Amino acid sequence: MSDFLTDAGLESIMNLPDNEFNAYIDVLDGEISDVGDEDKEENVEIDESSQAISEAAVMNLIQMVEKEDAAEISAIRVEQETEYEFPKADAVRSGKVIDSQPKSDVSDNNTNEGAPSTLEQQQQQQKDSVSLQTSKNEMEQFVGILLHMGIIKMPSIHLYWSNECRYSPIADVMSRTRFFQLPWYFHVVNNQDLPEANSNRDKLFKIHPLLSALQSSLKTLPPEEYQAVDEQIIPFKGRIGLKQYVRNKPHKWGYKSFTRAGPSGMMYDFEIYVGKNTCSDRGLGLTGDIVLALTETLPEKQHFKVFADSWFSSIPLAIALKERGIEFCGTIRTDRMGKCPLKTEVEHKKTGHGSCHWRVEATNNVALVRWFDRKCINFVSTYACVEPMATCRRYSASENKFIDVPRPYIVEKYNKHMGGVDLADMLIELYRIN
Repeated sequence: MSDFLTDAGLESIMNLPDNEFNAYIDVLDGEISDVGDEDKEENVEIDESSQAISEAAVMNLIQMVEKEDAAEISAIRVEQETEYEFPKADAVRSGKVIDSQPKSDVSDNNTNEGAPSTLEQQQQQQKDSVSLQTSKNEMEQFVGILLHMGIIKMPSIHLYWSNECRYSPIADVMSRTRFFQLPWYFHVVNNQDLPEANSNRDKLFKIHPLLSALQSSLKTLPPEEYQAVDEQIIPFKGRIGLKQYVRNKPHKWGYKSFTRAGPSGMMYDFEIYVGKNTCSDRGLGLTGDIVLALTETLPEKQHFKVFADSWFSSIPLAIALKERGIEFCGTIRTDRMGKCPLKTEVEHKKTGHGSCHWRVEATNNVALVRWFDRKCINFVSTYACVEPMATCRRYSASENKFIDVPRPYIVEKYNKHMGGVDLADMLIELYRIN
């Protein structure tokens, strides 16, 4: 039974009161010592009934000792957690230097010098933050690497620095660790100069300087004669209030952008959709105001041609652009045609493919054309109408062959010059930065 007793167990036995626990340990060689009194030298007679210690009594003693040790450890942990302020995960991740001084000392200091305000604490944290030791040249290299990755693509970003697939134009310019460190601290605006949170705050204030610089650069390009205005999607599937869904786009989820581009696919201006505050109010509703905002930098009285689909087009928009010397052409919805007396779709079906009907508003010289292809399509324009007529190939189910169908001039111009934004989407997708 002596195998169950350790030094701690023997010390506990010696400290027990005599009336609570009095036991003798059986030693293998037959010698027995008095546990209750170490100073006595004389021999003590052994009571055989109390000589053996039961296993249950020893186990109870061990459990009692373990409980005392656990209570002591818990008390130490509580004391440590109360005494020291441990750094938070966000502070460690952001590179802030956290002082591990005991709370009691900090409280004394704050009491003597005055508790700092929230702004003072933020400024102090910014002073104590870890310096990146970056420069303008390094940030230009960082942006250049991003653009290079859009041209030379790999399945994973880490592969540019891997031994098997190392790409020297990137790996020799910046190390992998440095490249992944810079995005953590990349900011376009100062966080201490943020506007107050309210309904009128710009939702893009975090990147507004970058957008303004990009827009200014695009507006310096010499514009083409034909300009198309359409919406495009910047792919994004994260959680943000600005995310939109457009079902007829290749990337259906993301940021919606209204873009003006030429037939070559070159972009000349854009606006990110943020709701009703996307652009200033010009009296034509959101759709018309967007077109006026995107064409604001086009030179006036030089007969530039602007094309847009039925979501943007309206008769007041065509008149507003014509007053600035800019021509307009686009499809238009029936409820925006101002009750123009054109033939109905039923009447066009009786005539067949290629039938058309048009009216011209004499005051502002605005033409409205309804052309029947597979269904009726409405057009509005300030410079193109039906003549000169041309033809296009369409399949006839009744004749079971392709036939030539009359096509108005306004349809030909719209189909030819409306695809500038779609072409820009295709070119961006070829070199998109992930």
